[in-house]
Amino acid sequence: MDDEVECIAKAFYALQDEARGWDGEPERLKEAFRQDARTAIAMVDVGIEARRQASNRSTV
Repeated sequence: MDDEVECIAKAFYALQDEARGWDGEPERLKEAFRQDARTAIAMVDVGIEARRQASNRSTV
């Protein structure tokens, strides 16, 4: 999961116009992008779970 978070954080960072290079950024900035990545992953997980539950209800 940590690799997934880091990969998504780097992708979010790369979308910024002022991105200068992930490795050169301060840790506090990287951590903000990691938190955004964790939030995005959690939101996707919630959506997947909601779809699964809806699918289970419709087959009953």
